[in-house]
Amino acid sequence: MRVLQLILLVSWLLIAAPAQESHRRALPEVRMDNPGQPQPRPNSARLHSDAAELAELARSVSADLNQVNRGLLAKDLDNKLRRIEKLAKQLRQQLIR
Repeated sequence: MRVLQLILLVSWLLIAAPAQESHRRALPEVRMDNPGQPQPRPNSARLHSDAAELAELARSVSADLNQVNRGLLAKDLDNKLRRIEKLAKQLRQQLIR
């Protein structure tokens, strides 16, 4: 009886394991165009200037949000937020390359 239970348990585990693997998230594929050649380094000066601009925009948006609490909406808040998104995307792309 114990042997039968053990066989059923093992067979159930073997059947259930592949079903559970389908629920796992797949890792993103790392695609290398030229695996033998080193990737170009990002432009350090550009990275620093973009990061500095991003930090400055974040500080100014924080100040604008304090004004929103008082009922005042900055005219260029939307443009600042869009620029923050664009800079963050550019920085991410440059660092991932």
